[in-house]
Amino acid sequence: MREALQQSIEWKHAESAELKLCVNRLLEEADRDDSDSIYDSLVGKFERELFLQAYERSDGNQSRIAKWLGVSRSTIHQKLRHYGMKS
Repeated sequence: MREALQQSIEWKHAESAELKLCVNRLLEEADRDDSDSIYDSLVGKFERELFLQAYERSDGNQSRIAKWLGVSRSTIHQKLRHYGMKS
């Protein structure tokens, strides 16, 4: 039990560090490109990756993806089409 808790803490710390690094890189990129807003870019990249991984893990089962993400199957269908994934 103690080992599982320690692994969970280490995972959370690594996850936080990776997120900080990602945000830092995006801000550096925005600064170089003199971008006005990186919010849409960041959200779009995250959302695409989320749907891609959910699609792969569920073997394309849209009902399962909808349950995991807490959205309707209609939304899943729209997002999969938007991101060019088989729907």
